[in-house]
Amino acid sequence: MKDHPILQDMPAAARRSLRPESLFVDTGRAVIHYLDEGAHSYLSTLVVLSAQWLGANAFDGLAFGLRDRCRVIRVDLPGHGLAGPFTNGDYSARAYADAVLAVLNACGANNVVLVGQSHSGIPAVLAALDEPTRIKGLILATSSGLPRGDARPPGGQVGEQPADPRWMADKLRTLMRRDHDPAWLADLAEELAAHHRLPWRAREAALRAAAYDNSLLAQLLPRLSTPGITLWSSHSTYLPVTMAERIATLWPGCIGSGNIDDTGHLLLADAPADGARAVLSFMEQIA
Repeated sequence: MKDHPILQDMPAAARRSLRPESLFVDTGRAVIHYLDEGAHSYLSTLVVLSAQWLGANAFDGLAFGLRDRCRVIRVDLPGHGLAGPFTNGDYSARAYADAVLAVLNACGANNVVLVGQSHSGIPAVLAALDEPTRIKGLILATSSGLPRGDARPPGGQVGEQPADPRWMADKLRTLMRRDHDPAWLADLAEELAAHHRLPWRAREAALRAAAYDNSLLAQLLPRLSTPGITLWSSHSTYLPVTMAERIATLWPGCIGSGNIDDTGHLLLADAPADGARAVLSFMEQIA
């Protein structure tokens, strides 16, 4: 899919993050980029949604730990990675959930465990409510959607955009705690900065911030019978672990809560091996 029309509007620096498994789907409201790999098995298809600043490529480590056991689809939602903008300017959680379902339709995924993390947690819940027979399980990983109280935002204001790779590298260090290969971190920062310089990205950030509603999870979770778990960082200053406890209380289908020690807000990128083990354990539990 390296000849997709949306690529004509992307700078070369962003196009360099394309992978052999890169695919695009036009939902009618946005062009979504996703990666589809792994083995088809008795386990569900794992669908991992983009997170705060991080697109699909940032979760290579998580996919590496799972793709021999199941099919893994990683999705760039608008505002992340190589996804195009919502053409109608609607950046509500409902619009994001519809984009998720459009990707599932495009790739024929019917037996799904959906991972919503950070900003994508609310759309994941909405999608699970819409498609309970298709989405068999749900994982909420440091999901936003409840009031944060005095917790600090993740390395800056929601609408703030990285100016260069050094800026992004500094912010990543506030969102991760593990010791990472400096070369990997530098490459990731370079890629994220390129994504955030896409022509439509600055406007997206403002629209997404304006549409965000931190009361939605409290409204939606009591209706959610889909089995699932929370995965949380025990050291997140952005979304404290008390939020995971609140989610578990509100969500009738929640069957477990796990904390991954010594991680920051972006725990599935920060501790991919630990995250993969937790994800696989849940998938085997509901298989």
